[in-house]
Amino acid sequence: MDEQETTDRPRWLTDELLEHAIRVFQPKSSAPFGEPEAVDVLVSLSQLLEVTGILKLEDDYEADEALHRLGEGQQS
Repeated sequence: MDEQETTDRPRWLTDELLEHAIRVFQPKSSAPFGEPEAVDVLVSLSQLLEVTGILKLEDDYEADEALHRLGEGQQS
């Protein structure tokens, strides 16, 4: 992604995750779906997961640590 296109986003939200979200959601969206929309969707999803206690993302967590915690919760 071009640096000029980069939207303010949490550290855990990688370029790869954004690109994947855009590939998944763009065909299903009736409106343009780019990086800002993908950031909104992923941040909203992370907030939902945090509120429900499924996942807790903090600024000092790396993306793989957060995903590992999610995987541990599913094994229980």
